[in-house]
Amino acid sequence: MLKMKLAGLCEHILSAPQPPDHIALFDAREECPDLFEVLSAMANSSGGGMLLFGILPASAAQPPQLCGIPDAAKLMQIIDWQCAEMSPELHPLYTKTAVDGKTVLAAQIPEIDKDQKPCYHLAVGRPHGAFKRVGGTNRAMSEAEIYNYDAYRNRIRDELRPCEQARWEDINPDGVENYMRRLETANRLHANIRREQLLQMEGLLIDGKPTLAAILLFSYDPQSFYPQYSIMATVYDDEKLRESRRLNGTLDMLCEQALQFIRKQLPLAARYPMDAVREALLNALIHRDYSKYAEDLPVYLWVRSDSIEICSPGGCYGASDITTLPRGLRSLRNPKIMEILETLGALPQEHSGMQYMQDTMASAGLPPPEIRLADDWCHVRFSIPAEGAWAEDAAQADDMSEVERQVCEYCCEPRTLSELASRFGWKSPYYMRTKLLTEMIDKEYLEIMNLDSRQKKQYRTLPRT
Repeated sequence: MLKMKLAGLCEHILSAPQPPDHIALFDAREECPDLFEVLSAMANSSGGGMLLFGILPASAAQPPQLCGIPDAAKLMQIIDWQCAEMSPELHPLYTKTAVDGKTVLAAQIPEIDKDQKPCYHLAVGRPHGAFKRVGGTNRAMSEAEIYNYDAYRNRIRDELRPCEQARWEDINPDGVENYMRRLETANRLHANIRREQLLQMEGLLIDGKPTLAAILLFSYDPQSFYPQYSIMATVYDDEKLRESRRLNGTLDMLCEQALQFIRKQLPLAARYPMDAVREALLNALIHRDYSKYAEDLPVYLWVRSDSIEICSPGGCYGASDITTLPRGLRSLRNPKIMEILETLGALPQEHSGMQYMQDTMASAGLPPPEIRLADDWCHVRFSIPAEGAWAEDAAQADDMSEVERQVCEYCCEPRTLSELASRFGWKSPYYMRTKLLTEMIDKEYLEIMNLDSRQKKQYRTLPRT
């Protein structure tokens, strides 16, 4: 850092009640304090941080005060010694300048590579010596956060771990057979391969036990094995709880139930770009943390009159961070789950889901979703404009396509997804639901029946007003 820039930064800090979150102030007139916690926190945080010596931190009685340091060379030696006690060893970048005749020293701590995280104090050990910077303070990292780095570094695949309580009989064979047909269509099946070997290669079976991916995607009742791998949907009226429900089912049905829940709660849902919300829900279910540390954590859906917010456990994974999300994930936490859903045709987007959400909202003349990370949770919030801000909709009755008209005629009596796919010649029921049926639900041509029961879900034509 240039000395002139550091002097300007000091003047800004002295005139503000609190320094920026990535800057920590220290009084080192007598001796250098222990820096191990803040060194760990800065090195583990996005963008790193700065230790600024020679300015007294603000207190309840007074704002930050310039005090200076007596010996910058000696202070740098002590800081270097403490940095050498960290794993990995840190190498700060020093800048010394004078402000109003007093010496100030800045030690910039760069963020370490994610392959080396978490940075921690060797003498304390990783479980108790790893910290992160949150709101201008140093917070000890949780076991789940530390495991997240281990999983990325060691390529641990949590979605492929076997479910010890389950048997293959707990898996719906119709769903697996449909997946096998899709593999055959994609020329990924080999003629001489054994069935069990194929299931193992596809990440659905390990040592005779279905994997977590198989349970989440093809089980009759995933929540009987993992009760919290669900969606907790809540509606608020002026911050007052109106309704709260737990949504259960396979991942694709969880998404459909959540969308149906939103449609029932918001009168404006029919005009809102639900494709963007669907993409956010799919991202939350596919890329959430499925490790043992998150088995007690559901995905949260909060519906308010002015917003829809989706909150999923697990922050950015591996090489991804909040700045790269709109350009696409560089590291996938659960690649097998995503691959299977892509093969089934349940994922409509082949590019970045975040970018798709932004483009979809922009096409509707609405602000992009707000994406933020907080305490290893990922929040995606959609703003809902006031009733008067909506443009008048054109009449939809005459906009119905011929295929949509035929589906509506066929669904005068409730029909299952497999019946619809068979009737209209769609090879993949998942693909038909994604490309056609969900859009017809958004247009209020169809509704889903038996969505909250263990019976097969059915589609029924809504009467036109």
